Amino acid sequence: MEVRNREYLATPYFDCLRAHNAAHVLNAWTRMPPLSSQIAIEGAFTADFTVVRALLREGRAYEDAVAKFTPYDKVRDENPEARDALREVIRRMREERRAAYIFVNNRLEGNAPETIRAVIGE
Repeated sequence: MEVRNREYLATPYFDCLRAHNAAHVLNAWTRMPPLSSQIAIEGAFTADFTVVRALLREGRAYEDAVAKFTPYDKVRDENPEARDALREVIRRMREERRAAYIFVNNRLEGNAPETIRAVIGE
């Protein structure tokens, strides 16, 4: 379940998802707390898998990201906090032996394949 309203990130929401083995989609989005903050929320991992969508830097509008990053040919605004959060999710899911479905968008830094390479250390 992907919400883009930070006020929903509370115990009743997480309890409902957990009751149905549905994952909260950790998402980097303009009006959401950073991924690292969502990861730190007690009970945010609600299923036997997790989903992450690294879409935008907090506070950046989608239209602004398009204008800044087009033609998406290189990383134009490195986001170390998002990269570290993605690494933390990978580490945690490996340790807990749970699946992680991680999606990185060009509008996070300017070039998703390069962001992914940087996260996994290639």
